[in-house]
Amino acid sequence: MSKKKVNEVKLPENSRLKKTGNHYDYEDSFQTIIYSFNNFESTDIAKAFCALILKGVSWIELLLKIKNFIVQIFGIKKSELKKDTEGLNNQTFNVGEKMIGFRILDKTDNEFIFGKDDKHLNFRSSFLINNNSNDGVKKINLSTVVKFNNMLGRLYFIPVKPFHKLIMRTILSRIEIT
Repeated sequence: MSKKKVNEVKLPENSRLKKTGNHYDYEDSFQTIIYSFNNFESTDIAKAFCALILKGVSWIELLLKIKNFIVQIFGIKKSELKKDTEGLNNQTFNVGEKMIGFRILDKTDNEFIFGKDDKHLNFRSSFLINNNSNDGVKKINLSTVVKFNNMLGRLYFIPVKPFHKLIMRTILSRIEIT
């Protein structure tokens, strides 16, 4: 598996996360380039994301276990990544369904949005394909927005933020679209 170069960029203006009137307390976006003349859609990226997570990245799994231990002290729900490889083959990736513990919230041919709401914070993540050329260059963005619902959400996100950025970069650098 070859790692791709990943750059931090602004949240793309054409992302559905940028809907007029939406206000977020935090946002980030990372971008990589995939060279392919094959046509693929946002659901293909979501499937590749799930396959990568189900395969497991050991240090991400360790961080998740540590985070789950700590958040229990504050009464925040644990994050569960469902490792159901058979279920992945049967998944339809429709809006409203769950995908490895996240809810699928919106999708178009070029954008796939998933996330989770909690009493402390709500987050949305998006895979966006910018395919404006015929030269096989496809820019893929992985963006996240967060809305804090209370002070506990803000406090929780302080130690999570640097790890979140590292995890998003890692996912985008390792994702394989076939």
